[in-house]
Amino acid sequence: MRALHGIAVIFAVAALGGTGASVAEAAAYPGVPSQIAIADGPRGALLGVLDANGNEWVKYLNAPDWTFEFGGGQTQMAIADGPHGPVIGRLDSGGTFWAKAGSLQATWIEEQTGVRRIAVADGSDGPMLGYIDNAGTFYAKIQGLSATWTAEYGGGSLGTVSAIALADGGGPDYGVLTPSGVYLAKTGVSNTWTTEASGIAQIALADGPDGATLGMLGGAGGFYAKTGGTGGTLVNEFPGGQTAVAVGDGPHGPLLGRLDSAGTFSAKDGSMSAAWVDEFTGGQRLIAVADGSDGPVLGRVDATGAVYVKSGGLSAAWQQVYAPAATSPNPPAPPPPPTQVTQTTPVPKARGAIHARFKVRFHYGPHVTVVRDIRLLSGLPARGQVTIRCAGPHCPRIRATAAGRRRVAKMLARLAGRRFAAGDRLLITVAAPGHRPERIELRIRRGRKPVGRLLSS
Repeated sequence: MRALHGIAVIFAVAALGGTGASVAEAAAYPGVPSQIAIADGPRGALLGVLDANGNEWVKYLNAPDWTFEFGGGQTQMAIADGPHGPVIGRLDSGGTFWAKAGSLQATWIEEQTGVRRIAVADGSDGPMLGYIDNAGTFYAKIQGLSATWTAEYGGGSLGTVSAIALADGGGPDYGVLTPSGVYLAKTGVSNTWTTEASGIAQIALADGPDGATLGMLGGAGGFYAKTGGTGGTLVNEFPGGQTAVAVGDGPHGPLLGRLDSAGTFSAKDGSMSAAWVDEFTGGQRLIAVADGSDGPVLGRVDATGAVYVKSGGLSAAWQQVYAPAATSPNPPAPPPPPTQVTQTTPVPKARGAIHARFKVRFHYGPHVTVVRDIRLLSGLPARGQVTIRCAGPHCPRIRATAAGRRRVAKMLARLAGRRFAAGDRLLITVAAPGHRPERIELRIRRGRKPVGRLLSS
């Protein structure tokens, strides 16, 4: 290693190996859920879990293992599935909304900052995203992640929004809840908002062949719902004592779920006039429902944090999809704690050397290494630029250059979630007028932390 080189790279590596599974499988069971979600599309039922540690996980019901989507620091999760593939969203603790669409292997895209609520959907209009900003304004986009954001509600005389819901069946559907408890909805981007109810504490929205199904939880715990779109008739589904509601809609008709104060999960499907069925009596903490290619799909989380799903209708048997740690029938060995590794290159004394410092965080396992983030800490010269590329047999398509600290930061942020395999090399080059270019190589190894070294200019 030559003393003239001055790039410093700090590694923060989380070792997730040790069980013989890939990084996506290394902890086969997420922690205790703080949020669950179910979507159902052409590929089957898609399950999502945000655990108490801020880790996001997804799994198709017919897949053997959970996919580890992002580790730590996430505060909200949203999933959808439709003709354009899975759509997954997450909100980090800094208020940044990230999304991916098309496949579970897609790249995370930074959608917006200054966000406090998120929602996603997929349907005939393509992937659909929505968020509430810190000022309480609701923005949405349809037809893909590259579409333009549109302010849908809030601001000026319209006031603010406290909750949102999205759906897409024959077209985009929007629902908003104001801080005063007014539920407003509309179908189609250009249509006007209609007032659905007042005194509402929670809203839900789904869309199917017969038009949108709307659900709402009243301030006293009453469950109200309507189907057939905003012009349908509101029905008092269950008076009082409910703590959560969920709705689905698909080829099998509207699907309703409710959780009462004793933790009993009840559901009905096929029509609003169907009878309520007690799905599980007492002790349930979270519920979710969806309807699609697999028929009505229901999910619940019990007091221990175990997740159960049934698919194909209310008469199907419950299937345990995981239980945290000790309550699992065959719990996997827990992953080792994150290992913090710091590596710095020598600080040069020669004239013209670059002193740029980067921090790189990875999750690594026996088969796959995932970049959590790469940050430029300091030392980018005036008019300096950074180039990123990847070389190796399994590299994702990465070749980008940015100049200036802000643009470099955005370019590096887009690397979050990228997956690499043994033999891949991530190359970072820093150049600036009056300085000799400096290059660092991050080499991916099988089952071991990546190693960095300086290359000759």
